[in-house]
Amino acid sequence: MVSAFRRGKLAHQFRIYDTNGDGVLERSDLLRVADALAGARGYEPGSAAYESLAAHYEALWAPLQRRAGGALRARVTLEAYLAWHEEVLADVAHYEKTLGAMAGLVFDLFDEDGDGIVHLAEYEQFAKATGVPGTPASWFPRLDLDGDGRLTRDEVRALIEEFYFSDDPHAPGNWFFGAP
Repeated sequence: MVSAFRRGKLAHQFRIYDTNGDGVLERSDLLRVADALAGARGYEPGSAAYESLAAHYEALWAPLQRRAGGALRARVTLEAYLAWHEEVLADVAHYEKTLGAMAGLVFDLFDEDGDGIVHLAEYEQFAKATGVPGTPASWFPRLDLDGDGRLTRDEVRALIEEFYFSDDPHAPGNWFFGAP
């Protein structure tokens, strides 16, 4: 069972993904996130990088669509979104195949210059493209686990995992998608 605290974090994430703010997720919402990220990285529609990014968001949409009844024009409510996450987070292997796999993609999107490090400017660009509210510079120090001013692939993975699994209100991963 996902705690009320974790449900609150997931509701925050849901609102970020609900790009048109209508209170439900649709395929078009997730594709707008993918388009914004692709635009931030300069990926041209039809390019391999663009198609790979869109495919990841399509893969995220498919189980949500099934959770919403499988209709072609499914609309996923917050409750359905939370129920799907509860199912995924109850099984570590399921998490690794879905949300855990997205952690690597997220890092690669952050690391614009390919140096293996995510700097504040790169994180800010990602946050802006995905609609994360607030000022990333104000919470980036919370995410920087070792205080060196940058995030490694392992740190990003740990933060995302902490976002999904931690019930500690002081855990740095709570801030991954902006102020909880």
